[in-house]
Amino acid sequence: MASMFGEVLSLASELGAMDQKRLGNETRPEEEIAARRSLEAAFERKYEELTRRLNAFDQALQSDVSELIEHLRTGDVDFAAEAQAAIGGTSSKIAEAAGYVFLLLLSAEIDSIPAEGQPSEQLQTTSPEQADDGQE
Repeated sequence: MASMFGEVLSLASELGAMDQKRLGNETRPEEEIAARRSLEAAFERKYEELTRRLNAFDQALQSDVSELIEHLRTGDVDFAAEAQAAIGGTSSKIAEAAGYVFLLLLSAEIDSIPAEGQPSEQLQTTSPEQADDGQE
């Protein structure tokens, strides 16, 4: 879900930027219109899947994520500029919210991975003697 969330944020931001600059509207070149339609279709598909998954995971979070994405999609927020500013040390509420949601989803994914056979479990169950096969 974290990866899909990132993709949806990116697509929403791209479409919002296109809206702000009036790119891909009916008066623009056909290639630009086709690119916009392709982005819109990808956004709708990914956003629907993310919404479905989030709704099954946490309905309150799904609602918050939808609101966040709507701000980006409408062009109300230039997420690329906000993210760049955050990298430079100037954070904003929307960049912090997106980061928090991403970390929350990433944490949920990590928690859902079975520990069996994972490197951390292997390290915990391997004694120093087993690690060097009894050789010194």
